[in-house]
Amino acid sequence: MDSRLLCFAPMLASLLVGCSGSSSGDSEETPDYSGSQAGKLFFAGLSCSGSSTTITAASGTTTDSGIDSPVVIQSGSEIVDCSADVVPDLTEPGVANTGEGSLTNDFLTANISSAAIDIEIYNQTAEVGLFLHDGNTRSSKASSTTETENGTSTLSRVDWGIYDASIALAIVLYQANTEEFTGGSFEIIVDYDVSPSNLNYSDFATLIRDGNGDGVIDDPTADGKRAVSGNINVTGESPNWLVTFDITLDDGSTLTGDYNGDFHQLPQVP
Repeated sequence: MDSRLLCFAPMLASLLVGCSGSSSGDSEETPDYSGSQAGKLFFAGLSCSGSSTTITAASGTTTDSGIDSPVVIQSGSEIVDCSADVVPDLTEPGVANTGEGSLTNDFLTANISSAAIDIEIYNQTAEVGLFLHDGNTRSSKASSTTETENGTSTLSRVDWGIYDASIALAIVLYQANTEEFTGGSFEIIVDYDVSPSNLNYSDFATLIRDGNGDGVIDDPTADGKRAVSGNINVTGESPNWLVTFDITLDDGSTLTGDYNGDFHQLPQVP
């Protein structure tokens, strides 16, 4: 059981289903780690993954994992709940200033100073969540193991959020025939009846902007603009990635820009 959830604070905006992991290296520039104050949440998400083992009987047959059997907590102070709401007030130190760049949407130009990345490799396909923004990234991981008379079940959950930001570009990228994410040119395909013309594509890219300057996404419909076409290019390797984008949004406006620097790795769930 694997799931990834992306939320705009304070309300749910989109559900992305998939496995969740990540990959990154050390940055040439030392990222800033902000203090343990909660800050103001811009948007947030979570990844949750579960695994179970079964006990093999003497006959050699396996028994059910027994979710209705008596449960004993083996580790973790609380039972991890993948269905619980995203935690909105993480107090762990945030990571900021991992690189530099800018984006331009019509007459608006804004600086980008940070990038967070979440990568999962499955069936030789890399599914990548990439978040370019001007705030700091916070995350928290929890795991718990339960044991029943028939087996063991483990759940791991990562809550994360972008704090103290005013603008962000959230992207989901897919790279085929790979054992690791290496970048490339990604065509935006939002029409699910159209097959991607190459092995790399994106089915989700959204510009998230604080419309009234209060640091909070009050209305995802008004403050979020979805991409309908365009390209996203990722070249280089950690700690010197270069991201460029030329996108048309659903209101007919264009979004162009670039980011040069490292990707902060979000914690993995197994």
